[in-house]
Amino acid sequence: MASANPKKTTATQPSVKNGLYLVWLDDSGEQDPNAKSLFLHLFEKVLLVQNPNACLEYLESAEGEDPCMFVLVPGRSGQTIVPTRVQPLNQVLNIYVYCFDVAKHSQWAQNCSKVRCVESDFHKVFKCIQQDVQKLTNKTTVDDEQIDVAAAENDEELSIEDEYECFTDENNLFDRLAFELLIEDTSNEGKDEFEKSSQGSKLKKFQPDKSIPDWLKDDLDIRSNDFDQLYSTRWFLKHFYKQLSIEYEDFVNRNKDFVTYTSLCLTTDEFNRMKMRLGQTIICQEFLLTHAKKDKALKKMLNQQTEQRPHRVILEISGDVSTKPAAPYGEVRPDEILFWFGTNYRLMKMELIGLDNDPNNSYWLVGLNLSPISDSNSSIKKLYDYYLKTLLNQNDLYDSFGQILAYKGLYRQAEKWFEVQKQYEQSTELALRQFELNRTKQYIELLPDDSEQANILRAYLYLLTSNDNVNKARSLLMQIISEATDRLLRARANCALGYIYLNRSQQIDQAFDCFKISSDTLTKLLPEYHPDLLKAFLGLGYVYFTQEKYNDAEQLFERVLNIQKQIYHSKHPNLAKTKSALAHCLAMKKQTTKQAFELVGQAYDILIRTYPNKFKTHPEILSTKQDLEKLHKGKKLQARDTLLDYI
Repeated sequence: MASANPKKTTATQPSVKNGLYLVWLDDSGEQDPNAKSLFLHLFEKVLLVQNPNACLEYLESAEGEDPCMFVLVPGRSGQTIVPTRVQPLNQVLNIYVYCFDVAKHSQWAQNCSKVRCVESDFHKVFKCIQQDVQKLTNKTTVDDEQIDVAAAENDEELSIEDEYECFTDENNLFDRLAFELLIEDTSNEGKDEFEKSSQGSKLKKFQPDKSIPDWLKDDLDIRSNDFDQLYSTRWFLKHFYKQLSIEYEDFVNRNKDFVTYTSLCLTTDEFNRMKMRLGQTIICQEFLLTHAKKDKALKKMLNQQTEQRPHRVILEISGDVSTKPAAPYGEVRPDEILFWFGTNYRLMKMELIGLDNDPNNSYWLVGLNLSPISDSNSSIKKLYDYYLKTLLNQNDLYDSFGQILAYKGLYRQAEKWFEVQKQYEQSTELALRQFELNRTKQYIELLPDDSEQANILRAYLYLLTSNDNVNKARSLLMQIISEATDRLLRARANCALGYIYLNRSQQIDQAFDCFKISSDTLTKLLPEYHPDLLKAFLGLGYVYFTQEKYNDAEQLFERVLNIQKQIYHSKHPNLAKTKSALAHCLAMKKQTTKQAFELVGQAYDILIRTYPNKFKTHPEILSTKQDLEKLHKGKKLQARDTLLDYI
């Protein structure tokens, strides 16, 4: 599900007055807090926390209360806190465990009388909680249809958002692409939009002819992965980028090495991820306003700590002006250096520093070295250049941003961008990927009847709606393959036709031919890391798997997964396809069945996050859930039979 903002979220439902509370511990930060609206049909209050200690503190603070609290925990935290801390509390009525390894967590849970269920299926957890509430309150059960209606009504909230943290891994191919497109945009549009959006903000005094100290008063709250924000401030960003680039040239001409400091407070998740990245290159997704004197950063830090962001950090940034940075920086005021978002740093050290011998006043000194963009992987560079050239040729920044959102796997966001521009072909494919068939049909009605691009989308829809439509889909695909002049389109049609041969008519040799033609064509036309080519390889891999050539299939799936990990963030839906595929091969060997189960669990987590309001109907989610159940029972897996795994 979509990543929760790093804060504790309390939500209330005025119409429910039953005295029951739900406390949901989500220590991964991967559940969408807005999805908790489903529980507001049942509880007077729903509390979401991301820290086990905060969860315990809240539960224990209600000591003396009548039993009124339902507690929902993940398996990994539950096994630590439930038996000794949560189970004994009188105020806790029932406990529910949501996890992927049901067998493992059922072992400790069976000794806790308040644990009502241990499930890997979120829908089953919800139904169990719902039934328990009904027994206590005689409340009418919220049926499946109502759940779907609630999800539909909250579609805006339940759609996935880009996962945010201040620092991220070096892989930010698509954010870099978006910003380079913005800087390369030669139009002077967006001034009125910026002036409107900046009223009352820190940016309202900006003018291109003013020096930076005349208008910059504090930190700039702009994030490199917030495309709405980037687009609405594009006029400002282009002009400010030019200003800071001039300051950068002046700074490197006057200086050599430098050290500068700034402060921030991190959530527990952000802090733990930072510790794991020691020695790696990381990217800051925000502007950083730093100080030559550490004392100024320390003073600022003392006012930043909150309950949700308890980890105090001083960043010590060391720079060598001979290093060409990924983005400009400059001295915007005496002894103050501003770094542009998207700047690369090497994480060199993390030291705990005490203040006045008081552990409560300690902070972490994090040493960062300014680093250049790493272009050591020529294949990623070729993919980046291919995307950049393609999108620049579109000459439409808004459409390009929509396309990049689609590349990132943010399908609902991308669909909305294309809807604005009435780009119905793109909207159709994005709706298909989300298994939003009604929207897909509405878009398709707006497409021309004689369009080959539209016809391949019609074929996809036929295959996703009914087995009775397979022949219609086959006819359309064969027509495209024989008549289309667009070789990329023919390659995509061959992939879909290969799916039909493999899964619908079990014509394995014909399936191999289609996937091989597709992969050979795409190899000639696209960079070797292009996602369309990787999907053709997945099709070939499933053919090998069906032919019981498990080693060949495993090698191909591993190759695709290793490439995808260099391109995508860890929760991209394309990773779910490949992890599931690789798990098929690993499940064939006794010594790797546990690894197979873990991969399928990771795939399921990604898909639930990507399609949070389609957990009962999306074919990829249902197939992955079935794979989990088969692995639980020690059964072998069959080649995936949903089209969305192949296109």
